[in-house]
Amino acid sequence: MTIIHKVTAETVANLSAENKADSIKKKEMKVLQSKAVSDAGLRQDVVSISAQGKAAAGKAAEVNRYVGILKSLPDVDQDKINEVSRKVKEGVYFTKEVADQTAGKIMEAFQVGGD
Repeated sequence: MTIIHKVTAETVANLSAENKADSIKKKEMKVLQSKAVSDAGLRQDVVSISAQGKAAAGKAAEVNRYVGILKSLPDVDQDKINEVSRKVKEGVYFTKEVADQTAGKIMEAFQVGGD
């Protein structure tokens, strides 16, 4: 027994339209997939720093350098500073004995004389 299916122009047109739509969707998907793959392979992050940003970074580095220097300095003994200032005003350091002691310590520091 043979079954004959009546094919009309409308049926052919519908099938043709469905095939075209499927074909277009498949092509679009392939294009999107290949674009995604190529974009992923070619895409790179880029950071650009302006001249002002570079200058600010340089100044920040300089400030950090000075902060490091300041942190490395010994603490200030304000009481000692006040005592020495008072003695200078009173003339305590302006004697021959103090001058000789100071000169001796300077010479020791530079290893002058003696040895």
